[in-house]
Amino acid sequence: MKNNTNVQLALEGAGRHTLIEYMYRDASNYKQTNVVLLDGRLTEAQIEKILASLDDKQFFIPGQVGLQDLQGEFEHGAGWHEQDDHVWHELQTIEYRDGRPNGLKAEDVATAWPTSAEGWNVAEHQARLSGSAPLTPGC
Repeated sequence: MKNNTNVQLALEGAGRHTLIEYMYRDASNYKQTNVVLLDGRLTEAQIEKILASLDDKQFFIPGQVGLQDLQGEFEHGAGWHEQDDHVWHELQTIEYRDGRPNGLKAEDVATAWPTSAEGWNVAEHQARLSGSAPLTPGC
């Protein structure tokens, strides 16, 4: 598989599930990381779709694919801060692993993922995070 992104791939293992690690970094350089173990393995075609859709070869919006947005997870204050926050998270790692999945199915996450970087709805997601539109799963 061709990987021309900043994402680390560890797909040679025999694990039955897919680990996704991603990070949020705000304008003040505060960071939050999340690791999710999806139920099942993403296929090579699904991983290629994910990599092809990353903005600037690394960035995505987790709330639009069923994963948790991390802006509100900082110790210094929860919620959306117009000055420091944005919608983009850095996809860091995809690998196959065994373990206890977090409850999300790999197939569902792959299906929700847009097919290109133009598929991310930045304005809508920013409005939802700022509270001017209701938050719904998968947006």
